[in-house]
Amino acid sequence: MRFPVVTPARMGYNLSMAKRIRSEKTKESDRAYRNAHRAEIDAKTKAWAKANPDKVRAYQRAYKQRNAAKIANQKQAWRKQNPEKHRAANQRWKINRRMKICDFDSLLNSQGGLCAICGTNKGFSGGGDNRRLAIDHCHTTGAVRGLLCGNCNRMLGLVKDSVETLKSAIKYLEKQI
Repeated sequence: MRFPVVTPARMGYNLSMAKRIRSEKTKESDRAYRNAHRAEIDAKTKAWAKANPDKVRAYQRAYKQRNAAKIANQKQAWRKQNPEKHRAANQRWKINRRMKICDFDSLLNSQGGLCAICGTNKGFSGGGDNRRLAIDHCHTTGAVRGLLCGNCNRMLGLVKDSVETLKSAIKYLEKQI
């Protein structure tokens, strides 16, 4: 004799109610288990992540794609709440990407805290914060050339670091005077 399959619908529940009741009970027991075995779960999770870096990267990539707007809003909110930390982190990132902080400081001191081209102390913010000077570098070799204000850095970028274009611009300006 076969026993009939008991489903939530046969018991008088609609399916969504049964799932909800089960999920609430499951959530409570899962939460209690996780709290009791936190260290063991963390160790297993770290070991799995270390053994499966490709799967972790794929998951992270998929998560970022699914939640791009949410992540952008969270980052924007943090930047608004922590403008000084954001500015400092951004500057540290720029410095660490090209040079050590001590090298940056010595270059800044050797330039007198001023732009290497025009001699102003205005960085990208337009204020007098010389830490905001751009780290100029050769795009071919990656070697650091100096610290520039925003205008001079943009000027070199617009002429694509072409000495010939700059010489032509100088001749043009001298001819006009």
